[in-house]
Amino acid sequence: MFDILEADIVVFQETKIQRKDLSDDMVLVPGWDCYFSLPRHKKEKQQIGGYPTPAQLATSAVDATTLDSEGRCVVLEFSAFVLFGVYSPANRDETRDDFRLGFLDVLDARIRNLLAMGKRVFLTGDLNITREELDAANAEASMRKQGLTGLEFVCTPARRLFNHLLEGGKVFGERDEGREHSVLWDICRAFHPDRKGMFTCWEQKVNARPANCGARIDYVLCSLAMRDWFSDSNIQEGLMVRLVYLRALSELTKR
Repeated sequence: MFDILEADIVVFQETKIQRKDLSDDMVLVPGWDCYFSLPRHKKEKQQIGGYPTPAQLATSAVDATTLDSEGRCVVLEFSAFVLFGVYSPANRDETRDDFRLGFLDVLDARIRNLLAMGKRVFLTGDLNITREELDAANAEASMRKQGLTGLEFVCTPARRLFNHLLEGGKVFGERDEGREHSVLWDICRAFHPDRKGMFTCWEQKVNARPANCGARIDYVLCSLAMRDWFSDSNIQEGLMVRLVYLRALSELTKR
C-alpha cells in the first residue's frame, strides 16, 4: 500500500491496537519512521511545546490526564512544520459529550499556541465532524430528525468549535474569546469549494459506499501561511480506505 500511495507522510487513525499487539513488521517498516500514540494512563514527557495553559484547561469539564489517555493524537515536529495526526471522539451518545468537547477545546488551544510561537501546523485525521451541510449526504434528513434548522445544525457545539479554526468556517454570532481569528485552511475544500459528494466515511452496515451516501469527516488542514505550498488536494477514489491526499509544490522541499 505504501508503494501505491507514493506519499512522504502517511497518517493512520482508529487502528484499535495496544502496545502488546505491536510486532516488528508494524514498527520496522523499510524506508519509514513509525510513531504510535497508544492508550495509556501515565502521561509521557514531550518537547514540542505549545501546551494549553491552566486557564485554557480550566474551560474543559474533563481533566487533562483523562483527555490524553486514549491515544487519540500523534504530534510530530519536522523542520518545516508541526504535524497533528488525530482521531477525534465521535458523537455516539451524550455520555461522551464532555470528553469530545474537551478534546476539541484543548486541540484548538494547542494549535493556536504553536502558531503564536511562530510554528507552522498541519492538522490531519478523522475529526468526526462534518464542517457544514455540504459535507454530509444526509444533512437535511438529520436536521429533520433532530428538529434542527440549518443555523442550529451549523451551531452545534463541536461543529461551531471546529469552524472557529477554519478560514471561511461558518460561525454565527460573536466569536468565542481566544478564537477571534481563523487559523487553519481546509485544503481539499479550497480546491473544490462547491463540490458535492466529496465524502470520506460511509455507513458500512448498510453498504452505503457504492451509492456514495456518506460524510466528510477526515481532513488535511494547514496554517494559513502555508496556503501557497499546494497544487492539488482530493479524495482518493478506488482504494477501500478513507483517504485524503494533497500534492505539494516542489518548492516545499526547499523550505
